[in-house]
Amino acid sequence: MASTAYVSTWPTDPRAFESLFEATPSAIFALDRAGRIVGANAAASVLTGYSRDELTALDISQLALESVAFVTEALAAAEKREASAAEMDFQRKDSSLVPVQVTTIPIVDGKHAGGVFFRVEEAQYLTEMRRTRAHMRTLAYYDSLTGLPNRIFFQERLRDALEHAPGQLPCVALLFLDVDRFKDINDTLGHALGDRFLQLIGERLVLLVKNRGIVARLGGDEFVVLAPCAGDGEVHELAEELLATADQPYRIEGYEQFITTSIGISVYPDHGRNDQALIKNADIAMYHAKEQGRNAYFFYDEALEAPIRSRLAQEKQLRLALKRDEFVLQYQPIVQIADGNPIVALEALVRWNHPSEGMLGPDAFIPAAEASGLIVPLGEWVQKTGAVQMREWQKRFGFLVLAINISARQFHQRDLCERLVEIVNSAGLPPQAIEVEITESMALFDAEHAIETIHGLKRIGAQIAIDDFGTGHSSLNYLRRFDADHIKIDRSFVAGIGGPGSDDGIVKAIIAMGHSLGLKIIAEGVEMPEQYEFLRTQGCDLVQGNLFAPPMDPLQLEKLLAARA
Repeated sequence: MASTAYVSTWPTDPRAFESLFEATPSAIFALDRAGRIVGANAAASVLTGYSRDELTALDISQLALESVAFVTEALAAAEKREASAAEMDFQRKDSSLVPVQVTTIPIVDGKHAGGVFFRVEEAQYLTEMRRTRAHMRTLAYYDSLTGLPNRIFFQERLRDALEHAPGQLPCVALLFLDVDRFKDINDTLGHALGDRFLQLIGERLVLLVKNRGIVARLGGDEFVVLAPCAGDGEVHELAEELLATADQPYRIEGYEQFITTSIGISVYPDHGRNDQALIKNADIAMYHAKEQGRNAYFFYDEALEAPIRSRLAQEKQLRLALKRDEFVLQYQPIVQIADGNPIVALEALVRWNHPSEGMLGPDAFIPAAEASGLIVPLGEWVQKTGAVQMREWQKRFGFLVLAINISARQFHQRDLCERLVEIVNSAGLPPQAIEVEITESMALFDAEHAIETIHGLKRIGAQIAIDDFGTGHSSLNYLRRFDADHIKIDRSFVAGIGGPGSDDGIVKAIIAMGHSLGLKIIAEGVEMPEQYEFLRTQGCDLVQGNLFAPPMDPLQLEKLLAARA
């Protein structure tokens, strides 16, 4: 407490200085030795909202609620004829607080101290300073997009909960939520609408959880819920509610989108005894939920760690494989059912020439490439390599079409068409020699975006094939609007031709429907002569399968093309 020697001969009756009281813009309170207000000017009434009569019925400590110690010290200092100063909050009549600067001056009557003058001025700079501090705290502890607590805030609360849990709570549950395929939404609708989806998801989670716990956003499309619990049954119930509330339709600016979440759960003390262990283990459980098909929740188990470690190791190997040029392309001919079965197109199929495991098919590495995002650079490598190779073969064997598979991540890239044009132009290959194969489920995930992208590909001259046809939930209306060139009958239906529980009727119906829409039909997975004969009699246009040629490396294929030529 700052103090200075100050001696005054002011009388205890402030009326002698009434004109001085009223003239000053500062609020002035006259106190007796007990701290009771015995006088106040008009500015004091304006500052506090109390009338003068009301003020003189109060004790100064009723206004300086959090600074009672200062009031006591100021009165004691007055006995020594010392002044003092401080910053504090005054409470107004309406209970609001105002930051003020207070200077206390002892009232001296002759040789004896008779009380204290409180000179009070509103401290605007304190208000601004507190606003700045509050803003800095908001930046430090809250997510700027959703307004939810951020990772720092969450971890502090989690540590506090764990500190008090042993004596107060049976358990503490941490539920780690990740939005399924959120990147597809961002790539399809743009980041602005993607951000709005995150805000809506956060609002839904807060409304659901309410006072049962804390909802925070850790970053990206990751949210977390911290909830005290009485047992696993309560956690199961909360997880099911979270899945259900996220799975309601979202409508923004004319778009209706359905999304799901995957949830991983860790519970103190069974799955970890500190914040880092609980967060890590919930994250592991969440990844397991995604790998099991998404839109699900799983509790952490030690057995989950082995496949996660294996997947991370594979992702690391895939990155190295791209750098070391370990991927190779094989090509499978697509044959026309007419005019002597000429080869009219080649489907590019990627393989991994693993240094220790040999040649690996796509099932061994494509899922990991999709999950890690490496499918995008791998897909571009396939396109560039295939386009250069196809240009060389066209010079020697005439016009052929290169069929390339597009992953979901690539399909939802906004610059897909521009990238493809750049690749074929660089290779000297006309865009008409490219056929983009899109799976039926991929096209129907966001049909309006699919229509826009397909039309863009058609404008640059590329052909379009709807792959794996019959395995998704087909919509004839969308199929008509897709403006595709081909549909490929899934190999599972071709394999069932002529067998028990025959798929003959399904294949026949697909061919008839496709032709009615002006599409040509490709049947893949043709292995036996009777399958080919059935397809031929039903009017199928093209076939692909080991009956004619398996996937081949470039040298093998060149020999086949030369022989056919």
